[in-house]
Amino acid sequence: MLLLVAAAVVTCIVIILFGMVISRMGYSKWGSLIIFVPVFNILALWYLAFAKWPIEVSEQQETQ
Repeated sequence: MLLLVAAAVVTCIVIILFGMVISRMGYSKWGSLIIFVPVFNILALWYLAFAKWPIEVSEQQETQ
């Protein structure tokens, strides 16, 4: 039972932290739920690594 509670706590912490990272990139915090979908989570991280983030695009528009 203690192991199940510990796993739930760790899962919540991971979701919150991943949500904070995604929101700083300019995406919705709900995107943090993608880490639970097998295969799609790897593809989504691959996309996030190489795509232009919405926050970068808005900063470029402000400087022009």
